[in-house]
Amino acid sequence: TGTAFARGAGRSRFGLYDIATRTLRELDGESPVVAADGSAMAFITRRDGRNRLHRLALSAPGEPEVLHSTVDSLTNPAISPDGRRVVFQQMPRFDWELYAVTKAGDAPTRITREIQHDLLPRFLDERRVLAVVGEARHRRAWIHDLESGAHTRLFHNNTIRTISPEYEWVV
Repeated sequence: TGTAFARGAGRSRFGLYDIATRTLRELDGESPVVAADGSAMAFITRRDGRNRLHRLALSAPGEPEVLHSTVDSLTNPAISPDGRRVVFQQMPRFDWELYAVTKAGDAPTRITREIQHDLLPRFLDERRVLAVVGEARHRRAWIHDLESGAHTRLFHNNTIRTISPEYEWVV
């Protein structure tokens, strides 16, 4: 399965193209991310004053499940390599915090509580997430262990930004 992206008529849409059947499935949403093993994807929708985080199984695609729904802003979902867990940014008050959710109906687990923005989560493996904190010129990189709750500072003061001055990076 491949992913194609398109925008139209004031809303965000993307498509999933199945190479084997040569069919395209279009979905409303934005920020799609696919698990490393190809089993699932996550994305965000914005409708009726609510922001929703969805997960869609790709092995036998049905309807996406809503993992989380809120009036708070959501962005930057990251999906674990096996597709079971999703980490995302949510703005509960004045800054971005990181949250994790495993299944629909469960309340997300808050990962960070930093006064500055926690941004750009990326899974290193099934349980560890790399993210940055702070404003662009003073970002620090942290590894968050989702099982133990441990937080380990990896780099301090721009190391990831210096390596990737375009503000996008890959683990």
